[in-house]
Amino acid sequence: MIKILFIKVNPIGTKNLRLGNEENEIRNALQASTNRDDFEFHTRDAVTIEDLHRDLEQIKPNILHISGHGNKEGVLFFNDSEGYKKEINVLEFCDYLNNYKAHVTCVFLNACFSLNGIDTLEKQHAHIIGMRDEIPNDTAVKFAKAFYTSHFNGKSVEESFNTAKSIVRMDDYDEDLIPKLLASEHLIKKDDDDDKLGESKLRLISEAEIENAKIESKQNIKEFTIWMIVLGTIAVIGTIFSIIYDQGKFLTTVSSAGPTSIIFFPFRWRMTEKECINAIAEMGIRRLQFLERPQLSDTEIETFNKQFFKIRELKLKRWIK
Repeated sequence: MIKILFIKVNPIGTKNLRLGNEENEIRNALQASTNRDDFEFHTRDAVTIEDLHRDLEQIKPNILHISGHGNKEGVLFFNDSEGYKKEINVLEFCDYLNNYKAHVTCVFLNACFSLNGIDTLEKQHAHIIGMRDEIPNDTAVKFAKAFYTSHFNGKSVEESFNTAKSIVRMDDYDEDLIPKLLASEHLIKKDDDDDKLGESKLRLISEAEIENAKIESKQNIKEFTIWMIVLGTIAVIGTIFSIIYDQGKFLTTVSSAGPTSIIFFPFRWRMTEKECINAIAEMGIRRLQFLERPQLSDTEIETFNKQFFKIRELKLKRWIK
């Protein structure tokens, strides 16, 4: 389960950003997605640093999304205890988030100038999405909606970012007004897994490959079922023919037993394909569990990939036995 913590920060005295609209767009994208059961979406309003600390400890989000205000000095605004703005240095804030590298894999700072001071940050433990300049609120909402629409439907953080950036760019915005991604080298291994399968030990098999394997097995089941029907029909016709034209039992037995026995082979193969689909589904669940972790060892990734590739091979061995 991938957890998203959506923080709305609009302190007293700051411009009203209508952050509820952004929340609604993201919720609608989640409800319309094919993978909505794989995500938890939590929201918080008027958050202080103390509130955020509690939520990070209790919810343990994978994606921390903060929508609000920032300024050119590299400051993010949070609420103080009375609802007014409290200025937090964005570099210090990112350093604080390193305490949650066990589960936070993406930080989405949907606020103006939110990358000021950290655009040269190196070796961060999470992907960071933010703005180098002031950005219109409508654009920020459009980008967030496009990003989550892609992410909820199976794309990685990097792929979702690139898709959303392309959508915003088509509105002819200046490049400086388009959100930026500071990709974590630490996590690229997990996200860059959809080009080719099995070429690198450092890349997990992709969700698309898992889905394609299930589709292939389902197609095989259809083909085996057709063969069973054809052979069964032949067996029945042969039996009827033998009964009518052969008074002895020998021809009747041979003509019916032959095709009937042949049915056993596609039937057994069909049942093994069903076992294969179940095994592939379990691999898909394990993959999602892997993606919730900040880092996997090369050995874990290599072992997982080998197990997936051997499903078809093991299926054939079981069939032969």
